[in-house]
Amino acid sequence: MRKPLSPRRRRDDRLAATSKSPDVAYRELVGKPVAELAEHGLTLRAVNILESYDVLTVRDLLQKSREELLQMTNLGEKTIEDLRVALLVVGIEPPTWRSVLPQTDWSRLW
Repeated sequence: MRKPLSPRRRRDDRLAATSKSPDVAYRELVGKPVAELAEHGLTLRAVNILESYDVLTVRDLLQKSREELLQMTNLGEKTIEDLRVALLVVGIEPPTWRSVLPQTDWSRLW
């Protein structure tokens, strides 16, 4: 059984398969509508939330900070993680929208 390709490897393969330069291919990916992320695992609910806040393209999404995303009604940590995964599948390295809360050391509690 073959090992699945990493998201970065899939992106490189997808860019190599096109006759366009990586910069042109990246600009095309970033210009796509957010609704196309639904084909890559993003829920329709998340797409509707983003579109209601005028986040219509992947470029618009990448310009939002984690705090701006969390201020959107009904968009939480799980949806942000789903957005990161969908962007990785498409071949775009997502911004760090990780939680800024300190990690709890649970080993000290036992």
